[in-house]
Amino acid sequence: MVLIRDCLAELGLVLDLGLDASRCEDVCDEKQLRQLRQLPDRDDYKDGNNNDCKRVASWTQRPWDFPGGEHAISLAWEDLERVPPPLAAGLGASITALDLSHNRLRDVEFLYAMPALTSLVLDHNQLREDVDLPRMPRLRLLWLNHNQVRSVQPLVRRLQRQTPRLRHLSLIGNKAAPSPLTGAEPSECARYRLSMVWQLPQLEHLDERRVTEAERARSKHLQLRAIYNSCSRLPSSSAPALTPQPLRRNTCI
Repeated sequence: MVLIRDCLAELGLVLDLGLDASRCEDVCDEKQLRQLRQLPDRDDYKDGNNNDCKRVASWTQRPWDFPGGEHAISLAWEDLERVPPPLAAGLGASITALDLSHNRLRDVEFLYAMPALTSLVLDHNQLREDVDLPRMPRLRLLWLNHNQVRSVQPLVRRLQRQTPRLRHLSLIGNKAAPSPLTGAEPSECARYRLSMVWQLPQLEHLDERRVTEAERARSKHLQLRAIYNSCSRLPSSSAPALTPQPLRRNTCI
């Protein structure tokens, strides 16, 4: 008999703390575990001829994947409205990757105690565009998918100030971020991406795909055109034009 907690841990569904798994006290047998994994029986591997095994390729971590390791903490699916200050203060100095997806967070005040973060996942929460992000000089990955961001500009201004090393940003599922994955029109998606790349030129990956060199070139053109348009709208001087006056002979006696 095998604990469900051990099953989840072997499947990689619990990272480090495993807070969800600690609540599981049900049990399953070896056969149920194999069905959960959807893997063939162990005897099928003895001859080394199983086709499913041959199709399995080695997995290589991509730059935008959530990292594991001893400094990665998952508090996902914990129904949290906030992170307890003692927990944030106690672990903040050593945490480099934090997953807080599928909670009920409305603010991220606790992040002030975590200056070493490089990866932060906040998917499926209740965060808005005016979320008060602290200064995170090392942050490279930020996922804010499926939150309540309705206007992208306030968020972009905060990211410009607070996350100078940000390279991977995802806002899929927010009203302010049109995406093919949510059925948005291609032209709308293109305008959104160009605007984001223009304002956050350090990005390497935005939403569902990488930032291309063509997008970078078009975003620069967009920037130059915006500068030109702003200059052309400058009001003309209201001061009257100076007209030359004739010289007067000195008539002093």
